[in-house]
Amino acid sequence: MDKWNLWVIIQILIVLIVGVAVFSWLGIVIKYLKNQPESLLRNISSISLIQGNTLIGSNPVSIQSYSDIELPIFEGNTLISQTLPFHPKAQIYATLINCLAQKESSNNPLAIGKDGERGLLQYMQPIFYSFCVEKYKFDNDIWDAEIQRECCARMIEDGYIRLWTTSKFCK
Repeated sequence: MDKWNLWVIIQILIVLIVGVAVFSWLGIVIKYLKNQPESLLRNISSISLIQGNTLIGSNPVSIQSYSDIELPIFEGNTLISQTLPFHPKAQIYATLINCLAQKESSNNPLAIGKDGERGLLQYMQPIFYSFCVEKYKFDNDIWDAEIQRECCARMIEDGYIRLWTTSKFCK
């Protein structure tokens, strides 16, 4: 067998190996897509994730959730979310809430006031239940400082800051 025939046979083998690899890869991709929820396929069906692209998402889902569903974002791509990241409301009003906690209980989450107020922000039980539990759907745990902070932030946002008489000392 001469060199030319050997060269042709090697070229044919390379084409066959590459063809098998490509078709195997396509089979894996198709199998992956068939196993995805229809809603996901509807959202990504028109997206081409080619190396070096920037994907700007308008879906209000955190970036972490994309990795949770194993969306294949290849190296070199960038995902930019158009929605703001989630921050608990207590972080937005942190300075004001910290001031209220200092004035109300000296930052003591176990404080009990002279009229029966409880916790870090000195909630009366009926106020805590009406706002925090009923209106804002927090757990009924008046001693939980984080629930008190989050509830306070919601109340501030809704205009109920006046319920804390010490708020006039906090700006």
